[in-house]
Amino acid sequence: MMRSALLATLLFASPFFAAEPIAEVSHAPISPKPDVPVVVRAKIAGFTKPILKLQAVSPGKYLRKADPAYEKDWTDLPMKDDGNGAFSVTVPATYQKHRWLVRYRITATDAAGKAVRAPAADDACPNFAWWCDAGPAAWTGSREPGKAPTANYSAEFLGTLRTSPGRTSGACGSTRATTFRSTTTTARRSLP
Repeated sequence: MMRSALLATLLFASPFFAAEPIAEVSHAPISPKPDVPVVVRAKIAGFTKPILKLQAVSPGKYLRKADPAYEKDWTDLPMKDDGNGAFSVTVPATYQKHRWLVRYRITATDAAGKAVRAPAADDACPNFAWWCDAGPAAWTGSREPGKAPTANYSAEFLGTLRTSPGRTSGACGSTRATTFRSTTTTARRSLP
């Protein structure tokens, strides 16, 4: 009996079972439109001075995690204390541009100056993200230019086409609500 109690104490005291210092990360709206502010929220335990690190990536300028430029051009936005360990920041509408990928991560420090980051630096998915999209644009084209007739599709028609259920286009090819360690989050994560 004593062995079981000792084993349980050791297991639950281990870092594996420790609560994440930054948890419940989310942003709203989930799929922002251009020129609409986005609110990012997180629960942060035992750390102060949380900062939202933001990187806006323009169309055609995608950066992989391995690219040297990936670690550059992150903007710091201080998060405000909403009480009870909840923090938030409003990302200005100027960051929401049509077809732009907006990546983010959160950093904080404890009283001793120890830093923490979400997602963790060694995480396979190095940041959270959202994709700003104003919706489809009209499309005109031909399957054989100069030979076959041109087809015209309005933005309204293209907006009615169904995509895969539960998935939206994003930085990883697809994104969805994921589990971030032991905490469920609605933040999207961008893979390299």
